[in-house]
Amino acid sequence: MQFVSDVKTLLTNNIISSLQQHYGIWADGRVIPVSQLTTSNADIIYRARMLRGRLQYIKNSLPADSTDIDKKAVQQLTAEQAFTILNRFCAVRMCEERELIMPSIGDGYDSAGFVSYDMVTGQGSVGSRYERYCWYIQSLYDELSIELPSVFDRYSPYGLMWPDETTLTKLFDLINNENLTAFYDDQTGETVDFWREDETLGWIFQYYNSLEERRKMRDESNRPRNSREMAVRNQFFTPDYVVRFLTDNSLGRIWYEMTGGQTAITDLCQYMIHRPDEVLAPRPLKEPTELSMLDPACGSMHFGLYTFDVMEAIYMDAWDNQPELLSQYRYTETRESFARLVPKLILENNIYGAEIDPRALQIAALSLWLRAQQSWSNLGVPREERPVIERSHLVLAEPMPGNKRMLNC
Repeated sequence: MQFVSDVKTLLTNNIISSLQQHYGIWADGRVIPVSQLTTSNADIIYRARMLRGRLQYIKNSLPADSTDIDKKAVQQLTAEQAFTILNRFCAVRMCEERELIMPSIGDGYDSAGFVSYDMVTGQGSVGSRYERYCWYIQSLYDELSIELPSVFDRYSPYGLMWPDETTLTKLFDLINNENLTAFYDDQTGETVDFWREDETLGWIFQYYNSLEERRKMRDESNRPRNSREMAVRNQFFTPDYVVRFLTDNSLGRIWYEMTGGQTAITDLCQYMIHRPDEVLAPRPLKEPTELSMLDPACGSMHFGLYTFDVMEAIYMDAWDNQPELLSQYRYTETRESFARLVPKLILENNIYGAEIDPRALQIAALSLWLRAQQSWSNLGVPREERPVIERSHLVLAEPMPGNKRMLNC
């Protein structure tokens, strides 16, 4: 996909330049001590230390027999920093398209959210327009990180860099290219608005890891040599019908058996195998909050998104047809108010995922959060009245630390 390739090249080149110019980290792997940096800027010094810590972690995770470890570590650092910038900007663009936030990227510096912020904070009395926009976006990240720390935490080691002014202007042009509002989806054969599609984040991740990169990894080794190579080389986008078939005949089937077949879940779970005259063995009925789905290699959470749909149907089916369930809510909630709680309950109780690639985990967290927002939008719940999602169950399965003292703690 040309958009992803162009943004990747743009951000990668900018980060390589910034790492050398401001942080004393060269593309060939050379790194000078923080004490030798010619700056007294506390923010740059802090980031320089964080970047070196992340760089050392990457080195410890690379195969012991690798050549040019220092150079490869900087390449990986650059790639993950560039991806996080791309992922965050695209996430904000998708949020504004869904009216979850004020427009912040779609019109560049003229976006309504930034214009309002600028009016409140002095309209240029301090800092350039670029600097003020940076402060605005960082404030927006802080707000979004309350529910999505894995994506928007500004102090995460995966997201320490920021595009310079020239790069930011070019990034605006690429993200707001009119061709993206008429994007051709190869899987469905339909033309869609790129920013309105739930699969957009998955597409970005899929196209970010180029075919040439995979070929190079395979040429260098017959098997993955670390978690990053394993993630890139084994990246597959599971077809929708496979996701539905497996989920319908596991989670959907379990609920079908628990209710003795007296459920409307079959209207949603079209791939579930069941017979009209089937005799079902008794299965204890559980609270919907006790049903769990684990995807141990969740990627961008394709399984989780459909599981969300099924769990949403299960919660409402339990409310409507199983009066002995959900008793803790029946005394305080109406059907309408309970439906508003369901997206929060699903993310806090039902969906679990693990992933070895931090980039994929960012997308997984964001995809589920956006799916919850979609449900609230469908119910007509204003943004300020939506329940806060206080926890989720997505885990980054990174390698054990290379520092032996940390390993023994």
